[in-house]
Amino acid sequence: MRLDHLLKKSSVWRQIDTPTTVSNYDQIIWFLLHQEIWVYIDVKNRWYIQFNTLLKDQENKASIDLPNEDQIKHLFRDEKDLYVFLAQKRPKTFERIRQKLEIPFTRRQLLK
Repeated sequence: MRLDHLLKKSSVWRQIDTPTTVSNYDQIIWFLLHQEIWVYIDVKNRWYIQFNTLLKDQENKASIDLPNEDQIKHLFRDEKDLYVFLAQKRPKTFERIRQKLEIPFTRRQLLK
């Protein structure tokens, strides 16, 4: 996964709580419905939210410490990326979320 295109932007990220409930996942899905907001899991299984935005002042370029590609285990750029991950890695959780949040995809459709 190539991250160098983000050098033209400013990326701000923050660690978030690991989701454990349908409500937690609903919040992450809501984030992922927005442009340029990503969520990722690092190699230590910590969850992060990342905001990709343009710098206000292009002349004032601070040092950007992007996460190393080797540090990111799963990257979700939209809600479907998250659904596929859950369908593959956490099928019981996916089914609970799918039923409660009325997700329009079945596990079988996502894993095709």
